[in-house]
This record gives sequence, C-alpha cells and structure tokens, in this order.
Amino acid sequence: MRKTLALAALLLALAGCSMQTRYTLAVDVLSFFEGPVEGSVPSGAFEVYLPDDDDGDLATPDLDGTLVEAGLGTDRLEAARLELTAAIANTGATDLTLSAEAYVGDAGTADLYHGGGTSIGSASLSLAAGERDTLVLAIELKQGDPGFDLVAAGNFRVGVKLAGSGNGFDYRLEVLKLSLTTKRLGELLRP
Repeated sequence: MRKTLALAALLLALAGCSMQTRYTLAVDVLSFFEGPVEGSVPSGAFEVYLPDDDDGDLATPDLDGTLVEAGLGTDRLEAARLELTAAIANTGATDLTLSAEAYVGDAGTADLYHGGGTSIGSASLSLAAGERDTLVLAIELKQGDPGFDLVAAGNFRVGVKLAGSGNGFDYRLEVLKLSLTTKRLGELLRP
C-alpha cells in the first residue's frame, strides 16, 4: 500500500512537469546575515562594500563579497537576476551623489572591486540635504552577458560597491536577492 501511494504521489508530481518547465532558485542573501545590514558613512568621498559579512566594520572593508554555491553549470543556467534595494538617508548638510555597482567573481576572488571581479550593472541616486530615498539596482544576466559564465559556473562571489561623495549618509539594505533560472526541462534532457 505504501509503495502504491508513493508511486501515485510521484506520478502526480511528474504530471505537473512538462518539457517547457523552467525552475527558478531564489536566494534571499540577506537571510544569511544576523540582524540588519546597515550603517552610517561619514562625510567625504567614500566607497562602501556590501554585504560586509566579515565584521561589519567599514574601516576594514570586506572586498570579497559573499560566496554563493549553486552548482548549476553553464549548460543548465538560462538567466540570473540580482536585486538590491537600499534605503538611503542623506544626513549631511550638502547634496549626496551615490552610485551602486554590482560585481561577480569566481569563488576564490579576494577582491571583487579592484580587478578581481566583473562589473555586471549599476544604478545611481542623488539626494539633497536631509532627503531620503530608495536605491534600486536590478540586473538580468543572460548567456553572453559579462559575468554570466561566472554565475553559471555555480560557485561564485557577489558584492555591491557604493561610491560617491557627500556630507554623510545612512543606509539599510532592504532586499538583496539572487534568482537563478534553469533552461527548459526539454533542453536539459537532450543528449
């Protein structure tokens, strides 16, 4: 009876799949951190590297980003999407100019941002003194795009560099999500 029930459940699950089925692995990268990813940046020109999963101290920047181990391979991955949303508050008395640039690198990369990684996209934001806004960075990678092969390899590092100048600001990451979408089931099963 158990074998029949298990076989029926398996057949029912497989019946929901077709050769056009794609699978998406969505990873909430922020969920790997204890507490919020936030900070205050003092006045002047700056570079902040996120997420800082080493010690959270901006004085000792974390240049290797964070490690993602997915193991899909270039023959299976169809697309990747990186989403970052950060609440930004200009705490200074002058305008704030801010840019966010995302990078990927292989698993052994020690410095994503200074030659060890590949830039995959950017966004910018300008705020007047005392203003608040949300910085949104959304990047789609498909085969042939810079960084796609690094992501498709399965074990890679990802990080975001905030850079600019101002009189000080606060930030809080609200979303840092990575989604990996496989090719259609029919394409994966071809010899």
